[in-house]
Amino acid sequence: MFSGILDPGQTWTVPDEPGLVMTTGNAGGTVLVRNGKAGSPLGAQGSVLHGVQLTGKGNTTAGGAAAGKSP
Repeated sequence: MFSGILDPGQTWTVPDEPGLVMTTGNAGGTVLVRNGKAGSPLGAQGSVLHGVQLTGKGNTTAGGAAAGKSP
């Protein structure tokens, strides 16, 4: 569905489809925003995560974090 690199502050809106998961090559630089509320980075800088659930209630975007700041 999407493959690419998000720069700091760049976002990608997650389609409202069931069963979507994400792999990130830099969990510390990835933040999910749901209904306008940003979460914490998904993990440590440079760590790889597989199978991060993207579906659920609400509008979700995935974004590249800049120096620990939410997109």
